[in-house]
Amino acid sequence: IPAPAEAAAPLREVETQRIQNWVQRVIIGMKVCPFTQSVNLAATGLEKVGVYPGGIYYPYSSATSLIHSLGATWEALDRMLAAPPAEISTVLLVLPRYSPDDHARF
Repeated sequence: IPAPAEAAAPLREVETQRIQNWVQRVIIGMKVCPFTQSVNLAATGLEKVGVYPGGIYYPYSSATSLIHSLGATWEALDRMLAAPPAEISTVLLVLPRYSPDDHARF
C-alpha cells in the first residue's frame, strides 16, 4: 500500500506547532511530566540517575490509515535509535490526518 503524499511545509509547520503548544500547555504547564521543561528538551533533572536531557523530535506524517501510521511510527523510532540521545530522546509523532474514529483501534 503506497503511503499518502506528504503535506506542504506550511501545513506541516502549523500542525507541529499545535503539538508543541499542547506540550507547553499540558505536559509542561500542568506538570504532567516534571522532567519536561521545554518543547525542545526532555529528561531535564534526571542526571543524578544517569539520564541526560535530550531533544524532542516531532516527525510529521500525512498517514490516514493504521498501516501507514504504524510505518511512520517505525520510521520515527528508527531515527530516534540511530541518533545520539542528546539529539533525540523523545518522539511525538504528528498524525493530523489520521481519523479520530480510528484512534481506538490504533
